[in-house]
Amino acid sequence: MDKHTDTFRSVMEMTLQEFPELRETLVKHHSLVVKYYEEWEQIMKVCRFFRLNPKPGKFVRELNIGVHTKFVEESRDILRPLLDVIVDENVNTEAKTFFGRFNLKEGDPEVAFRITDQELCMRYMSGFTYNKVFVYEFARFNIPVRNVIIVENKHNMTKVIELIPEMKDTLVVWGCGYQATVLKDVAWLNDVNLYYWGDIDAQGYEIMANVRKYFPHTVSIMMDQEALSVHPICVKGTDSRIKKSLELLGDENEIYNFVKEAGLRFEQELLPEHYVESCLAKLI
Repeated sequence: MDKHTDTFRSVMEMTLQEFPELRETLVKHHSLVVKYYEEWEQIMKVCRFFRLNPKPGKFVRELNIGVHTKFVEESRDILRPLLDVIVDENVNTEAKTFFGRFNLKEGDPEVAFRITDQELCMRYMSGFTYNKVFVYEFARFNIPVRNVIIVENKHNMTKVIELIPEMKDTLVVWGCGYQATVLKDVAWLNDVNLYYWGDIDAQGYEIMANVRKYFPHTVSIMMDQEALSVHPICVKGTDSRIKKSLELLGDENEIYNFVKEAGLRFEQELLPEHYVESCLAKLI
């Protein structure tokens, strides 16, 4: 008997004592069960909470579950099939999101950005260099920018300004990982030069590909072979479960397959500053 079989049986025994109705679901999703083995007690806490509170009507951060605030969001792949059974007739099948499906409140998505053109910053934002607004407000913006750079990491939103403090007609948006797709309804992004700068890892390319679904003219920066060649260090990445092909161009697909199969991550904030500055200067 292999280790995975022992792990799965252990989780089954633990879970079925309280939730016998989950037997079929656990078997169907056995690989996810094994994946979350070390966090299964937290999974059980979430299941117990929703059995007693199938319609919470609150934000996740307001729930007294006993797990850290991001755990529910980060564990949606295993929680959804489990909660579908536990919440049962109270599942909101018409909802389009995980949170709506299980009767949780969802706030209006927000977007953080910085305008690198000081003249535009003074004229339109009263000189405030860091701004955060609702996405529906961002969609109504009427600022005459020519370039928009979406960065995966918040730190790099500031680095852009530090390296080139006066990039004319340019705005830098914090994409916040997979949340970058909240920009999909910002129609004016179709009329600017749109760039995406993310980590050189599976998720970085997957996020960019999601953005490109809505904005096909999106151009990646510092995510090519040249960036890979000057990057000083790599770390272990996060496994990807994406099987379908992505909207990738040029050598993006080759690099994506390489980092995905090797399980590597080249973090964008570790690129040499002189290289980043040189690449950004080409956009002006």
